[in-house]
Amino acid sequence: MRNLITIILMIITLQSLSQSDSTEKKWTVSTILFSNNFHNTFLTDRPNFLNGVFVKRKFKNYKLRLGIEHSSQNVKLTLTDSNKYLVNGYYREKSLLFGFQKPFTDYYRFVPYYAVDLIGMDIKSEYEYKNDSIHKVADLKGFGVGVIPAIGFEYRITEAFSISLEARFQLIYFYTRNRISNLNISEPEFTVVNEVFDPNLKVFGNVTMNIYF
Repeated sequence: MRNLITIILMIITLQSLSQSDSTEKKWTVSTILFSNNFHNTFLTDRPNFLNGVFVKRKFKNYKLRLGIEHSSQNVKLTLTDSNKYLVNGYYREKSLLFGFQKPFTDYYRFVPYYAVDLIGMDIKSEYEYKNDSIHKVADLKGFGVGVIPAIGFEYRITEAFSISLEARFQLIYFYTRNRISNLNISEPEFTVVNEVFDPNLKVFGNVTMNIYF
């Protein structure tokens, strides 16, 4: 996935640089260089790199935008405490975003803007862990829906290339269903359902590289 994104961006970069600067560029392709997870999980809170793409279309003084973001992280954690707690598994989330962005002002080099995106998410995690010598396996599935207002700052390096930083205020409802099985005792499996509305400010929501053509 990451290699494919890189190849696509290289092709678009060559095409855009070959165009005349006098031609108004209606389309933008942005690759996400850095972003945070939308859903806070106990497994990990590490950031993501090269994990998504946005496509934008300019209409007068605003842009419609469609984005895909993903996170896939393997986790192995051992804590040397009295409970001998061990976690081994993975966490994945896939997100589809649709919205618009509009500049506050339109300077040549520096363009502050605001944006609003609707988001739909698919969440999945499988992991095993030991606590008090009890070996358990958990299978978590869920989804998220919501809206994300954002404020961004875009720096135009050339007519065809820029870097931008976005701060996000996430207003997302999460639903997860976690099925847990005990492997070494006779207790039957049980399911934990969690529903939460999680307002969350991400000052460094994402950093993107943008190509115009």
